[in-house]
Amino acid sequence: MVKRLSQNKMKRSFLVFYFVLIWLCCLAEGNVPVYVTPEDFGCVCNTPKLASNNANGLQKAINYCIANGCKLTSVASHSYYIDKGLRISGFIDMDLGGATIIATDSISMLTIHWDKTEYWTGMIRNFRLDLNGKAKVGIDCSKVIKLHLTDGEFLGIGNYAIGLNVKEGYELLADNLHFHGCRKNSIGIKTKTGDCHFSDCIMIDCYTAVDNQGSNFFERIHAWMLPRYIHGSTYFRNRGGCVFLSQCFCDTYDTAFDVLNICEMHISQLKLIHNKIMWKDPYDKVNPVVFEFKNDDVANKSKISLLDSHIGGIWLGNKERQVFSKRTNSIKVSDSNITAVKNLQ
Repeated sequence: MVKRLSQNKMKRSFLVFYFVLIWLCCLAEGNVPVYVTPEDFGCVCNTPKLASNNANGLQKAINYCIANGCKLTSVASHSYYIDKGLRISGFIDMDLGGATIIATDSISMLTIHWDKTEYWTGMIRNFRLDLNGKAKVGIDCSKVIKLHLTDGEFLGIGNYAIGLNVKEGYELLADNLHFHGCRKNSIGIKTKTGDCHFSDCIMIDCYTAVDNQGSNFFERIHAWMLPRYIHGSTYFRNRGGCVFLSQCFCDTYDTAFDVLNICEMHISQLKLIHNKIMWKDPYDKVNPVVFEFKNDDVANKSKISLLDSHIGGIWLGNKERQVFSKRTNSIKVSDSNITAVKNLQ
C-alpha cells in the first residue's frame, strides 16, 4: 500500500514538472503578447504634426498583428493623425476601443485586400475614422472575404468621398455603423459586389446614403438629411442586382430610390417621411420622388415589390409635392400606406 502511494506521488510530480516545462518552453520560444497598441510602434496620439510618423507606426502595428495573431487596440481618448493610407492584407483582429484615426490628406484611409477564400479576414470594431473632409475613402475593400465591421463611425465624409467602399469580394458583415457627411456628393456606403450584409446603419447628411451594384441585403438603414444638401440627394441608388431591404427608414431625401439599371428589389416595412422644416421656400422647387427610373425600359423591366410599408407625403404651399413615380412601372404594392401622387406622367 505504501509502495502504491509512493508511485502515485511520483506520477503527479512528473506531470506537474512536465506541464511547467512546456509552459516555460512556450514563453522562451514565443513571448508574443496578447495585444499591442499603436504606441508600442512609435505612434503619438493627439498630435497632428506627427501624421507621417503615426502612419508608419500604425502600419507596422497592423503588420505585426497579422504576422503574430495578436490584437491591435487603443483607448477612446486617443486620436492618431495619418497622412498615408494603411493596408490590411491578412487576418486582423482590431479593437480600437473608440480611438479615432484622422486623415490629413486625400488618401484611402484603410485598404483591405484579402483573397484567401478558406480564411476569415477578421474583425474591425470600436473604431472612428475621420475623413476630415480630405480623405477619398474611409475603408476601401479592394477585395474582402468574410470580414466583420462593427461599432464604428465614419466622420467628415467630403465631396465625392465614400465612407465604406466595397469593390470586390463577398460575405462582408457591416453593422452598427454611423456615417456623417460634411459636403455635397458625400456617399455613405458604395458597393460593387454581392452577398454582403449591411444592418443597423445611421447615415447623417450623406448626399447619397447607399450606392449599390450587386445582390446584397440591407436591414435597418436609417438615413436623414439636413437642408443644406437636401436638393438632389438620394437615399438608395441601385445600379443592378437583386436587393433586399428590410425595416429601413428614409427621412427627408429628394429621391428615395434611384434605379439606373434593370434590377430586382424587395422592399419590406419601409418607412419614408419628410420633415417639413428641412424643406425651405421656394416650395415650387420641392418635388421629391419615391421611385426615379433612368428610362422607361428600366422602369418596365425591373421587378420591384413594396410590402407592409408607409410612404408619407409632403404638403407644402397648399400642394402635395411628392411623386410616387414619374414613369409607368410595374411596382407591386401590398399592404402599404402611400401618401403621394402616383405615376405622374
